[in-house]
Amino acid sequence: MTDLLGEAHPLQSDELLMRARVQSNLEVLRSATLIGAELLGQSGQLGEIAPGAVADLLLVDGDPLSDLGCLAGQGERIPLVMQGGRVRCNELR
Repeated sequence: MTDLLGEAHPLQSDELLMRARVQSNLEVLRSATLIGAELLGQSGQLGEIAPGAVADLLLVDGDPLSDLGCLAGQGERIPLVMQGGRVRCNELR
């Protein structure tokens, strides 16, 4: 995924939807997680849920394998965010 700043920042999560026009949802998610970690030389640390990996997790209201739209927007359908194993955003309360 890219980092869009300024006026384009609200469009950042739309990248996933654009990619889904030519890739399956699973391929898009792998690209944003596992493959991104590989490109950074961080396999085993980033992009996966495994012992010893950094615990960055999103709880999503929906199934991104069926509809990547649950990851689009500005987090409206992401009620919980964990970064480094710590809760950073919790709208479930």
